[in-house]
Amino acid sequence: MVATPKWRFEYNLNTLVILFGFAGGLVAWGATWERVNANQDSQANSIDRLDKRLN
Repeated sequence: MVATPKWRFEYNLNTLVILFGFAGGLVAWGATWERVNANQDSQANSIDRLDKRLN
């Protein structure tokens, strides 16, 4: 009879790179989303100011 292999906990470099890359992508996406939303108010104020000047 062949003994079943024992399970060993080993780090897989590819898996770690993918997980850190995915987490980094989420952080970058969140930072970009925050910058876009933060600038919407100033852009809306600029558009309103231009509308008042043109009318």
